[in-house]
Amino acid sequence: MTIYHVLIAPLFNKFTPLPDGDLGKKIEKLASSLKFPLLSMDQQGQAIAM
Repeated sequence: MTIYHVLIAPLFNKFTPLPDGDLGKKIEKLASSLKFPLLSMDQQGQAIAM
């Protein structure tokens, strides 16, 4: 899954950091409660037309 997110998905999609806000805080709280490491939180934009 890591290879897909880092190498393949960016070829076809645009990823930008998740803006500060309530959603990000909820995700961080859930990940923390599950002891799930978060390296970054990105949102996926529209597919790039080829």
